[in-house]
Amino acid sequence: MSNPTAKPKQTTAIDHGVGSRIAFLRAANGLSQSALASALGVSFQQVQKNETGKNRVGAGRLQAIAERLGVPVSSFFAPEPEASSENGPALLRVAGAVE
Repeated sequence: MSNPTAKPKQTTAIDHGVGSRIAFLRAANGLSQSALASALGVSFQQVQKNETGKNRVGAGRLQAIAERLGVPVSSFFAPEPEASSENGPALLRVAGAVE
């Protein structure tokens, strides 16, 4: 049985990292939060909360986001992107991240 006084799971640094990568890849694909939300069947506010790490992203939704952005799910868990290098931000060098 569930405990009615149990606290909801708190977001973690990983949730924030995944959210920031979603935001980065969404913008790199030229999509607005509203456009991604529409493709996922959720509100833009939900996408915003996922991107800021206020809400956790479930496995099914993460798969749908990856498919819409044309990237592997693993790209959301890559090491933190470097600030920049001579070849551009590290996340842009992830195979399939941006076409």
